[in-house]
Amino acid sequence: SLAEKAYGLMNRCLKADSPVVATDRLVTHLHRNVSKGDWLGLYCVTAMIRGGHAERARSMMKDIVRAKHNEAWAWTYLADTYRDKPEMVAACHCKALTLPSHDPEISLGMAVKSRRVLADALQRLGLVQEAQRELALAERKAPVDSHDGFYVTWAEKTNQLLLPSTAKRFTGRLIKREDKSFGFV
Repeated sequence: SLAEKAYGLMNRCLKADSPVVATDRLVTHLHRNVSKGDWLGLYCVTAMIRGGHAERARSMMKDIVRAKHNEAWAWTYLADTYRDKPEMVAACHCKALTLPSHDPEISLGMAVKSRRVLADALQRLGLVQEAQRELALAERKAPVDSHDGFYVTWAEKTNQLLLPSTAKRFTGRLIKREDKSFGFV
């Protein structure tokens, strides 16, 4: 839709290296309209991160990751909400690196970026050798071994972040069948 295209353009502006900062008004507007398009939730998360609302962004991004838990991009965006917690940044990027990809070319580009961010997080954690390994792999544009024990071990730390994918969120709505109360969802 035209609205999604407009928000997509805004999202690209927010992700640019320019000093664009999302205002509270923009975040409020995006949050209010998030249900109007498939990608607006992600745009809202990006605006919240830029506007310094990492906690709110994290909560919203967790909902997106619950729905897209097998998508590497979702885990990298979740990592962006944990910038102040290098252990969680590393865990989310390792999770992203263990997930299968449908397009090898896009996957390789994402892997290079993830490895660089992962290296920075590992460096901040004092894991210098591991950080150097990730930088070397990124520079060589080496293919990802999704079964690499290092990635798998760190990816397991993401298990604490989300409810199991089979768990349903309680909405508080009462389902009625043929004018009879059936149960809450």
